[in-house]
Formats: sequence, structure tokens, C-alpha cells
Amino acid sequence: MTKVSWKHSAAGSVLYAAAAVAQNLPLNDPRLNRLLVPAVDDINTQLGASDLDWRDFWQAMVKGGFQSRDDLELCENALQAAGCSSLTVDTMAKAISGAITDLRLLFGERFPKLAEQLPLRSGPLRTAWEAYGPGLLRQIAKLTHDELLPQRVTVWFVQPVAAGGGDADAKSKTVWMEAMLTNVDTQVPEVLRLAWLIARVGLGHENANRFVDPGRLPAVASTALVPIVLAAGRELDLLPTGAWPVPQATQLWLRNTAAKRSDIIQSWWRQLSSGETPFPVAIKALDRMLQSE
Repeated sequence: MTKVSWKHSAAGSVLYAAAAVAQNLPLNDPRLNRLLVPAVDDINTQLGASDLDWRDFWQAMVKGGFQSRDDLELCENALQAAGCSSLTVDTMAKAISGAITDLRLLFGERFPKLAEQLPLRSGPLRTAWEAYGPGLLRQIAKLTHDELLPQRVTVWFVQPVAAGGGDADAKSKTVWMEAMLTNVDTQVPEVLRLAWLIARVGLGHENANRFVDPGRLPAVASTALVPIVLAAGRELDLLPTGAWPVPQATQLWLRNTAAKRSDIIQSWWRQLSSGETPFPVAIKALDRMLQSE
């Protein structure tokens, strides 16, 4: 069974919030949004002027921010991940790390006691995981494959800023998630989001399925696990009677409100739950369905 290490990161919360602003996600704190937007816009402008992929930059910043406290080195690595040339990375990293310092100061003013509050905020989710987590993972393993679940994973809790959210990195076996005190949607408990993120570490690994291109596998795995995790939750009576909230889970977890994606998930799930298609082949079928979207 997957061993989970629990951690909290006030420093990582800053980068997570900045990345949310960069993606134009609606923050649940208008004041925080007003504080962060100018610095984030400045960073994105610099990235755009150099024709760099801002999504890759912010993803690398968030992932690296849980391990590194050196913003200059963090920016250098993130810029390289975004495609920055070695000739300009030093100059850009110095400019952007200065903006990151400004973001940290602004975030600290808004949440001055965050380091002390995060462990308390994560309490309800950790308690829910202790009660339901092992059972959820067992059900997910039955619907996929025992060896697809990671043997270990580190979960970092961050300050909630976008009414629930998080992501996972299969390579580093790391998950980060907003430390929500209550469920965002009563039909989709946050403990299911946590199970979805942890399962993604295993199923999204580049060696988890030889039928799908490694570059697409994380996105395909994220989509496939929506109905699988909901089915696991239903087995443990975590969903309201009769509920099959694929549209709600799709919107909450994938940040994708398109009805077409929800329809694809439900159509694919009907094929998988028929029991006639081996799971690796079913993942390949989902990959084709998503590419034709």
C-alpha cells in the first residue's frame, strides 16, 4: 500500500498562488488577487517577450518550490524548462527572481501566520485520508492494476486560494493540494481529489503504459482516473445516493468545464466497466478519444 508523507509549505504556497493567477484561475480572495496580479503579469510579459512557454515555467516553479529555497536557482531551472537559452537565462533569472521576492513579501503580508496555520488547516483532510484513503487506493487498484499505485508519495499542503486545487508530479512522486477545511462540492469530497492526485503519481508515470506516448500519458491518466476514483468513492459510500458526479469532478479536478470532455469520460467508463477491455488497452482507447476531441 502507498506510504504517504505529509508536509506543509508556506513558501510553496506563494508559488502555487502565483501560478494560479498566471493561469487566470479565479481566486477566492479578491484582495490577494489584486496584490499578486501586477508582479505575475510582469513575469509573464518577460516570458512572452522571449517566446517562452509560461505554463512550463510556472509548473517547474511550483514543483521545484517545495524543495528549493533559492529563488534565483529555482528561476534558472524553470526558465530552462520553459525553453530559455543558456545565453539569456542568467539575466532573466535575476529579473524574475526579484519579482518572486516581491510576491513573497505581498503574500506574507496577506497571510502573516501561514506557517503556523497550514498544519492546522490540513487536519480535516489528513483525518479523512486515515479513515478512507487505504480503502480508496484498494478500490482504485482493483479497477486498474495493483502495481500502478506508487509505493510512496509526498503530499504538500498549500494555502487554499482557488476554492480547491492541486497537482501531481509522477517523476518526483510528489502531490500538492490546497488544505481545504470543508468540501468544495458536497457531491465530490476533497478526500477523493487527494486519492485522484496520489493515483496520478502511479498511473501518470512514463513507464506505466507502453501503449500511450509518455508525453501524453499524464493528461490521459488524469482524465481516466476521474471515473475510477468516483467509482472507488461510491464503493466506500462517499458519494450521495445515486450520484455520479462526473461533470462536477471534471470541473473541480481537471479545471475543464467543457461538456464534451465529461461526455468522453462517461463513454469511456462504460467501455471499461463492461470488463471486456484490458486496462492498458482501455487507456490507449481513451488517448485516441481525447486526441479526436
